[in-house]
Amino acid sequence: MNPVTDLLADALARSLPPRLSHYTNGRALISILEKNELWATQISYMNDSQEYNYIYTLTRELIRWRDPELCALAQQQPELTLQLLDALGPRWSNPPVCYVVSLTAGNDNLNLWRAYTSPGDGYSIAFRSQHLREQATRQGWVLAPIVYGDSARRYVSEILRRAYSDFAASKFGAREVTDRVNEDFERIAPFVKHQAFADENEWRIVLETNKSGL
Repeated sequence: MNPVTDLLADALARSLPPRLSHYTNGRALISILEKNELWATQISYMNDSQEYNYIYTLTRELIRWRDPELCALAQQQPELTLQLLDALGPRWSNPPVCYVVSLTAGNDNLNLWRAYTSPGDGYSIAFRSQHLREQATRQGWVLAPIVYGDSARRYVSEILRRAYSDFAASKFGAREVTDRVNEDFERIAPFVKHQAFADENEWRIVLETNKSGL
């Protein structure tokens, strides 16, 4: 079992809705229509800059109190636990090179109108989902749904259990194990959000390298 590839495979296996919508303002709408292109945002500069860090917050909660098995492993292997708590996160690993286009399967969501548009200057553009996926895949991007809250917990927990197992077997030192966990998290963090955002029913087009834009 590889929890990283499992999460991505499970997300990609979700049924693709017929349409996906993008909420924006009038200026951006005109640009999209005139240039026939969508511009992605570097994930660190999205509306909620904490989105990318949620997976690290969840990890600390799992180790400290939310997962009894992980809590026990954390107490048994304090060296690795201290390293994980201290060094997990994008500020210690390489900065995330990840670009995102946010979409939603909900085509008329009041919360999205309020969050992502201004009064009198809001538009929701609907795209054919299959066409978007084909275009994204052709250019090396991934179109997949967000995995929210507890649905993401089992994947994160498995990554951490594997880390403690590797450390206990002396396969790697604490720092190397932590680096490997960071690498795993950087791959799935763009597809993981807090349960509080589940109403957004978000899908994302994601690029995790320095490839050219969509």
